[in-house]
Amino acid sequence: MGGEGIISAVLGALAGGGGLAGFRRLVGPDRDAAIAAYYREVIEDLQKENTQLRGELSGLRARVLVLELAQDNPPPHLG
Repeated sequence: MGGEGIISAVLGALAGGGGLAGFRRLVGPDRDAAIAAYYREVIEDLQKENTQLRGELSGLRARVLVLELAQDNPPPHLG
């Protein structure tokens, strides 16, 4: 099968497989909109997770501060 056969096979696939409409589904604006919507959801979820983790971190910082201050003035039976 020469180059002519390959070209005719590609043209036949494009014509029978939807032609430009099929090609647009692969690279057109609908695909771009779907990709953008997906990444917007990912970013929104990451922002929510970041907010939650920052809240947990501030609670841990407060706990560490309490422990550090308690270390400076231990109870008499431990000193």
